Amino acid sequence: MRLYRWLLDSAISDRWNNANNLDNVDKALQRYILNPEYIFEVENIGNEALKRYPNKRPTTLYRGLNFATKEEYIDFLNKIKNGRITLNKFSSWTENKKLAESFAKTRKVYLEFISPNDPIIQMIKNKNKTGEKITGYRGIVISTKINANQAIDLKNFKFKAEDEMILPNGTYKIEYKEILSYNDEFKNKNPNDIILSIKSEEEFKDISKWFFKQYDPKTLTDEAKHKIYLLLKKNKKITYTLKKEYFNGSKTIYIYIGPLFKPEDLNWFNNKDKEEIKKDLKQIIPKFLKDLEREYLSEYKNATTIEWNDNIQFWIKYSGYEKELINMLKNTLGKEYNNLTNYDNIKKINSMKNKEDVINKHAQDLMRIFKSL
Repeated sequence: MRLYRWLLDSAISDRWNNANNLDNVDKALQRYILNPEYIFEVENIGNEALKRYPNKRPTTLYRGLNFATKEEYIDFLNKIKNGRITLNKFSSWTENKKLAESFAKTRKVYLEFISPNDPIIQMIKNKNKTGEKITGYRGIVISTKINANQAIDLKNFKFKAEDEMILPNGTYKIEYKEILSYNDEFKNKNPNDIILSIKSEEEFKDISKWFFKQYDPKTLTDEAKHKIYLLLKKNKKITYTLKKEYFNGSKTIYIYIGPLFKPEDLNWFNNKDKEEIKKDLKQIIPKFLKDLEREYLSEYKNATTIEWNDNIQFWIKYSGYEKELINMLKNTLGKEYNNLTNYDNIKKINSMKNKEDVINKHAQDLMRIFKSL
């Protein structure tokens, strides 16, 4: 795996070097952009790179760090407790605070180049499974103010990288901000207070997976439940889509109704919210069923594939129109069955030379109808 990575880096690097006749300074920076592990090469040409690509104005830089264990985190805090940090080697910083926070929340790794047994893989899996904010124990964003000509600004490099500056080794005055896990941030906090403190849909999107796994909807007040309803609804209306697509002789019918929610979301809404959903559904379901019968069910027998979204039957049932849907399907399939088994059709089959093939096809059509029913 490491060999593959080295070959890939070398191939890209050689292509860039040959095409642009880079000198040693630009080669080192270019290789670092391709693979941050090559920062040691930047250290070797650091002074020249700083003269060639300096930051042109005073600015504030940020660096995000993620710690796998409490011990690692406390050890780092002890090193910066006097408000200063000593860098023994060149390091990557950014003017973009949000970018630094993303590095504090989770370690950036090349998944294709890392062993499946590496502890970071398990930490990432745990984060994804639980909906947690960060991998590992905790994160931190440190910031420092620098003067002009103090860092290598990769935005000025001919092969521009992300919003990144390389800060040489030395001692710098810093401030820092902790990035807590949700478990630490909301420890011993009432779930109603958590929901009512959320200020935006984006904030709720980030926290919702963790929150839904952590708490029981029965613990929420009607006010908190209504807040969740509004955050999930996003001021959008319930709609439906009926679409036909033709490709290489195949025909697919897509039948989709978008109530914006999952059935399990109802547990998090109060009764008034649920009644509002039913009311919205009842305004569109009758029209949906009419369009479905008129435009699509009449063509289903010619379709290669029919795709319904997973929860469509649930929402039709929830709206009180399940009986109408079932009757419509039975009527449509019944008409097709009668058509296949009527006297004229049987007579036509008996008159054909390839009778056996036609009968087999006829039987398959009947079986498809019975399965549908």
